[in-house]
Amino acid sequence: MNRAVKILKAPFLRNSVTVQSLMGDMLTVMPFIYTMPIFFYGFRVLKNLIISLAVCYLLDQGCLYLKDKKFNWGDLSSLVTGAILPLLMPASVEWYIVALCAAFAILVVKHPFGGLGNTPFNCAAAAYCLAAISWTDKLSAYTKPMQWLPIFGAVGEDMRIYETTAQSLKNGGRPLADIFDVLTGNIPGAMGTTCVFIIVAAAAYLIFRRSISIGITLGTILSAGIFALIFPRISTGILDSVWFELTSGSLLFGAVFMATEPSSSPKHPYAKWIYGALIGIATMLFRHFGKMEMAFPFALLIVNSLTPFLDKIGTGIDRYTDIPSIFPSIKLKKAEKGGTENE
Repeated sequence: MNRAVKILKAPFLRNSVTVQSLMGDMLTVMPFIYTMPIFFYGFRVLKNLIISLAVCYLLDQGCLYLKDKKFNWGDLSSLVTGAILPLLMPASVEWYIVALCAAFAILVVKHPFGGLGNTPFNCAAAAYCLAAISWTDKLSAYTKPMQWLPIFGAVGEDMRIYETTAQSLKNGGRPLADIFDVLTGNIPGAMGTTCVFIIVAAAAYLIFRRSISIGITLGTILSAGIFALIFPRISTGILDSVWFELTSGSLLFGAVFMATEPSSSPKHPYAKWIYGALIGIATMLFRHFGKMEMAFPFALLIVNSLTPFLDKIGTGIDRYTDIPSIFPSIKLKKAEKGGTENE
């Protein structure tokens, strides 16, 4: 029996899940994500986090004031953006870069499109792309774990290391990191994207809480893994290729914390899987043919623009095929107006 899903505009509620609880769950796991970067690099990480959170939240509330809207103290989306942004950068990054990117995320990416629920692009991804283009050298100046950095001031050149797992793959070499170092994050890289164990644990919690879409996350990871299997960049074996491609850069982190953002991702169940698959493929294409080491944010922004089209495709699958749905019935409820739509 054909069933059509009416697509509503985010923010939306799923069963008993609210926008506040979605963002609250994200913020709940953030202290665990920050644990390893602080352990490896020191309190410089915490300083950049505080700056990013403050800039995002204050500017978000300031924009609401300028638009004659009430302060929405329960809107935690700006804090989620503020928490994610520094994690995409090296621990050595200067505070002013974090602050400027946080301001760009709120003032240019979020509020010109209408604010909460209306943002077509992921704010943190767009802000990172700005930084990667504007300060390429500083965004690729990674430091070796287990050497604490000065809280204030620039990091000396003697403390920087430029070879990461993603850069090794880009150069056609096999990364030297062993499995334990990859799982614990004891490798150079963007400070929040290297600890695979914590990212996977956070993903399991968020999926259990139904705060992120398993279709988007798994679709991204599976498509990237299949691509790495077919087109390996290293000659030591296809399994090596899949393992290092999935655990390098920001692919795994982004598939959990960025691609699943409600306002910029599709709402239809089928569209979520297609969306995730396109992100994974686009990321791998950027890695093979692009110049940027951190390909995921650029790939995400491109696929973000396809979200309305993918929702239409998902709805069309329901209307014009007799394939039974493999997804459970989902109730979607408009967050602000309170109306409900059933699958």
